[in-house]
Amino acid sequence: MKKSNFAVTIALLAGSLSLLNPLHANTSNISDAIDAAAKQSVLTQLILKDYALTGMTCISECPSEKALQNKTRQFDEALEKLKEFNKNSEIKQIISELERAWQPVKQQLKQTPELNKAVELQQQLDTLLVFSYVMSRQLEKISGQKQSQITNISNQKKILTERIAALHTLQTWGLKNDVINNKLQETKSEFSKIQLILSQSELYTQIN
Repeated sequence: MKKSNFAVTIALLAGSLSLLNPLHANTSNISDAIDAAAKQSVLTQLILKDYALTGMTCISECPSEKALQNKTRQFDEALEKLKEFNKNSEIKQIISELERAWQPVKQQLKQTPELNKAVELQQQLDTLLVFSYVMSRQLEKISGQKQSQITNISNQKKILTERIAALHTLQTWGLKNDVINNKLQETKSEFSKIQLILSQSELYTQIN
């Protein structure tokens, strides 16, 4: 199966983590671990979108603020689920880096959203996305199932969908930034490529 540029981009961002050796572990709860990592990847983008919506529309408590709090809690829950699958040093390393990167983001999300902090938050969430994605790929190696590979690509599509929405919301909030604009255009391009890959997959067609 052709690898999308999105996967290549994430691997490059991940640096040495993308070169970790294949894992060997008890796979009794591999599905839960894969689901948790995939959920975290999508949550990084949902959190960014809700942060922007809250900053753009809220004076006091509002639905987007509550949604942001809920997604923060979900990210914590997914992280705890991953901790249950720390079967070797490589998995532990990724979880440790993921947790370390999450703490400053979590603290920022407790504060009132500010437009001038949005770019930094977006970059921090990109780091979390890298670790969550690398985790998904490593867990996929453990499972060794073709369907999980298709599911992983499908999850990439979900990430890209939410990433487009999040970056659009930042711009609607009033953020004028060339880096954000370039990321939006690149994400739209990658979405088209992922959509083409999935449309050519018989297995994806069967399970959707």
